[in-house]
Amino acid sequence: MSLPAGYTAGEVVRCAVERNEALDNPDYRELTIRAPGIARRAVPGQFVHVRLPGATDPFLRRPFSISGLEGDRLTLLFKQVGALTTQMAGLASGGEVDVLGPLGQGYDLTPEPVDRAFLVGGGYGVAPLLVLARALHRRTLAGEITLLVGARAARHLVWRDRLATEVGWLKSAVATDDGSAGYRGTVLDLLADRMAAGKGSVALFACGPMPMLAAIAGRWPDLPAQVAVENQMGCGIGVCLGCVLPMAGATGVGRYSRICCEGPVYKAQAVDWAACPAR
Repeated sequence: MSLPAGYTAGEVVRCAVERNEALDNPDYRELTIRAPGIARRAVPGQFVHVRLPGATDPFLRRPFSISGLEGDRLTLLFKQVGALTTQMAGLASGGEVDVLGPLGQGYDLTPEPVDRAFLVGGGYGVAPLLVLARALHRRTLAGEITLLVGARAARHLVWRDRLATEVGWLKSAVATDDGSAGYRGTVLDLLADRMAAGKGSVALFACGPMPMLAAIAGRWPDLPAQVAVENQMGCGIGVCLGCVLPMAGATGVGRYSRICCEGPVYKAQAVDWAACPAR
């Protein structure tokens, strides 16, 4: 299988750590690194593949969504769950990370403008959506931009404080399954309520677990929707075929798409969600 037309596998850079901050949810941190070449080329929805210089555990790099872009700097949102993220949590200013990127296909920022854009994040899937919101606003691709974030309970929400103080052009709300914060119910129920409360053309942008993305495709099949899928990756550059996704209406070799280079962002209706493994 060849790489998509115009695709580049990014560059490998040893980057200096500028900040390593705990968030209001102590399970998560944000690592800001100086990476001029990557930051200037990256678009919302792309990711980087990370390892620590000299480290052998884990053996393979790990993918992280880009959660912040500012000048020569990019920010990575991560949760401390394994060997690499535990080491990343201990990095101080001046430390280094080995980064390959930017990788993958990000959100398409060339569609016709709409009256309302809804950005939907499930749990950790909120990572690329603030960068996306700022890009949509900067390009005047939506008259109104709303960011909706969902989680099982308040303790699992990310960026609650940041969303509460974000600039006036961005509306935001949270939903929790147990009602411990914000709207009681799923983030898609909250989305349905917000869409019903207004008028005009709508576009959807989402990132989160497969079942949530599949539900978006099923509930709003006629709306333009771009979704960023979450998946484990090996090489990150389309060689190992370890992160494939079944495509709707496709057969043979074209049946599967490599998330790392043809994704992670897809049109929601392009994916065969029924054939995706349960996650």
